[in-house]
Amino acid sequence: MAELFEPTDEPPVPPSLTERYMTGCILGQGRFAVVRQCVERATGREYALKIISKDKCGAKEHMIQKEVSLLRRLKHPNILLLVEEMDTPSALYLVMELVKGGDLFEAVTSSDTYCEREASSMLFNLSSALRYLHAHRTVHRDVRPHNLLCLCCVLSVCVVFAGVRAAGRL
Repeated sequence: MAELFEPTDEPPVPPSLTERYMTGCILGQGRFAVVRQCVERATGREYALKIISKDKCGAKEHMIQKEVSLLRRLKHPNILLLVEEMDTPSALYLVMELVKGGDLFEAVTSSDTYCEREASSMLFNLSSALRYLHAHRTVHRDVRPHNLLCLCCVLSVCVVFAGVRAAGRL
């Protein structure tokens, strides 16, 4: 199993970002990234700050850069919005839309039942996002409940980018 980020391993947030955003608790972590809640100081608006360690991602850095390039141009209500990015020698910092409902896997396993209306709404939102991606010659190669985030209620689903590629380069 891949080693998770230890909070002490996390690259420091650059001053140019800490001037604009106040960082908070860890929302999630993976093999080479940690996601923290952050608040824009000027507006009080909450976001997610994804900190990707270049040391930890190694040879996959070019794939991450391609995903970020795609995120810059894709705008859809069911795809996480990239608000701002900063690239430093040690890390890539992505300020993204904050979705507070957890992932679909957590939502499904924590509930005994789902009514047809909830399930059809989730599938409609997912298919809308995938249709948009495909219309923009982009495929999501890792669609699974862990990569789908739910808004407060489970009626809306946002696609998380992981394993996304432009079509024709598969």
